[in-house]
Amino acid sequence: MNDQGTDVLTHIRTQYDSMSKSQQRVAEFLLTHGLDVVHLSAARIAELVNVNRSTVVRTAQSLGYEGFPDLQADLQDQLLGRLTSQQRLQTGARQLMVEIEQQNNGTAQVLHTMLRSEISTLSAVVHNISDSEFIQAADMIDAAEKVYILGLRNSLPLALNFGMLLRYVKTSSVLEPNTRTIPDQLEALQPEDLLFTITYSRYARETLTAMEYAQSIGSKVITMTDSTLSPGAKRADLALIVPFRLWLYGNSLASYAVLNALFGALLVRHTDEAQNKLDHLDRLYEKFQVYENKD
Repeated sequence: MNDQGTDVLTHIRTQYDSMSKSQQRVAEFLLTHGLDVVHLSAARIAELVNVNRSTVVRTAQSLGYEGFPDLQADLQDQLLGRLTSQQRLQTGARQLMVEIEQQNNGTAQVLHTMLRSEISTLSAVVHNISDSEFIQAADMIDAAEKVYILGLRNSLPLALNFGMLLRYVKTSSVLEPNTRTIPDQLEALQPEDLLFTITYSRYARETLTAMEYAQSIGSKVITMTDSTLSPGAKRADLALIVPFRLWLYGNSLASYAVLNALFGALLVRHTDEAQNKLDHLDRLYEKFQVYENKD
């Protein structure tokens, strides 16, 4: 953290004139792409502004940071962590309106804009989650005696969906805040179990505390989060990074895609077991007439 104790963006502006020309280009990028900077590496920013990676690092150091990750952490805290739900909605709405105005196509452009945003995030996931990390996540889930899944607030639908799928191939439990307290539901967690969390800015304190508890008793922890610098990533044995862009409610398609891919990887390993469970469920559905029969 810079030793001035000032707002990060204000600090960048006050130091701008003392920077070299190449550092000023980096500073301009930081000032105009704040939310995106949280998820970009120093190398990627260097590529975007056409400077050396070392210039990005020196820019951070000129602002009083040891390196770029420290500057990035402060930016994340300022730009994401402090936004209220209303501010997040307002910011996302403004971004959407700017995009639509640029396309000059009104309401008809909303669908195209949102889909392009989702596609962009999906493309970023390919670069953020390596094959080895994905395989490691599947291995850790497969090796666990039981998987506990936790996602609160906006992440709850993701957790529920993943839990619904995972039950076909793994003993699992979704921790739901509306049934019992999270501590009550974590009481049975054992060292041979795994806690899988989903946490995006603003990071739910209860999720982070659950991760700390799981690690304290020797359980493995996987998190799906928005940055390697997030509080969730720092409390996990493995972090799967899905970039976050502030579109209204936040991108969700990429998160579902990663979770579905994990289920698919496990399904390939346990095809017979999953098929037996599905056949059994079909018989139950038929007995209880769960679905409307076609005439």
